[in-house]
Amino acid sequence: MAAPTDARLTRIDAAIVAVWAGLSLFSRRLLGPFPVAADAQTAVTAIVELGPGKLIWLPLVFYAGILPLAILLFHRTFAARSTPQIRLGSVAGGLGFVLFAVGLSLNLVEATTAGAYLAGLPARPDGAILGRFTLLWRVDQGLAVAVLVCLAGWMAAVSRAAAVAGLAAWPRWFSAGSVAAAVVTVGAGVWGVISQGALAAVDGGDALILVHLWIGLASSLIWQQAGARPGKA
Repeated sequence: MAAPTDARLTRIDAAIVAVWAGLSLFSRRLLGPFPVAADAQTAVTAIVELGPGKLIWLPLVFYAGILPLAILLFHRTFAARSTPQIRLGSVAGGLGFVLFAVGLSLNLVEATTAGAYLAGLPARPDGAILGRFTLLWRVDQGLAVAVLVCLAGWMAAVSRAAAVAGLAAWPRWFSAGSVAAAVVTVGAGVWGVISQGALAAVDGGDALILVHLWIGLASSLIWQQAGARPGKA
């Protein structure tokens, strides 16, 4: 049996990533709303009420599980056409994935700390534990913003590289729209962190919806492009 060609492998990868992106957006709706916690005192109660599935496992599987494959797919597709830009974008995307996983894992530490604080109420409020939780929560917010900047920067870099390459299967309006969507993602996400806290703004995936939608649509374009054989009418 002949070994699969690079185009076939690219098509398989693109199909997997596109399907994953669609399932992640659908499953986010199934998870239901995440609490709004604009201050640490509110976040203490809100994060304890979240189950472990919401805190890390389901969001991690649905929103971060195949991000490395998506980053590799786009890097491999456009590296020869815009190497410096794609390299920087790929580094940003990889860093965004790592920070995303760290932020989601940090939620479990926050939950444990918040539970320890609430266990002492109302008789014995422990200011030290609350201070520890507040620090963790602020770090989580900072990670949330960093994730948005990295993943949106990756999205913009790949979209710009595709526009420069002038690929027939990648419309210029899609490239321009993707760069604009990256800016909106960062702006809306940062505002969400400031006004709603890290839980509702990022860890639940709301601020990353445009990124995942772009991943699905862009992967579909790569799938179509990889299926077009040179010289075939």
